[in-house]
Amino acid sequence: MLDSNMKLENVEEITGHGLTANVNGKQLLVGNFKLMDKFNIAYDIDPTTIVYTLIAIAYNEKFVGYLTIADSIKLDAHLTIDKLKALNVKTTMLSGDKSTVVKFVADKLGIINAFGDLLPEDKVNKVKELKAKNETVCICRRWRK
Repeated sequence: MLDSNMKLENVEEITGHGLTANVNGKQLLVGNFKLMDKFNIAYDIDPTTIVYTLIAIAYNEKFVGYLTIADSIKLDAHLTIDKLKALNVKTTMLSGDKSTVVKFVADKLGIINAFGDLLPEDKVNKVKELKAKNETVCICRRWRK
């Protein structure tokens, strides 16, 4: 049961990691496991073994658990990738999602080049690398619901 006297203060987004805030004077961290590492929070799981997107939670400098999120691949994603392949278009997937999730989705869709755990600037740099090779780039967003 939530305490009606709970005070959430100093909420701050840490790009590519998650959120930090103070709840009743104690630190709350909600985000990926890179956020836990950044704040030296020890955890007792290996997040790389879990295919789903994970949201790690720490409170008062202690790991308290995680949530898993599993998106569905859009129904027309397979068709779109197949049509692009038929046109000899090479596809590359760039995502901020963790690498295991990206690999899982890329394998399902038949995308050979896939990169996960990317911050926004990492995605920009990957696109610049493609353009530097004189590749034509088309950006599509979100293959999932």
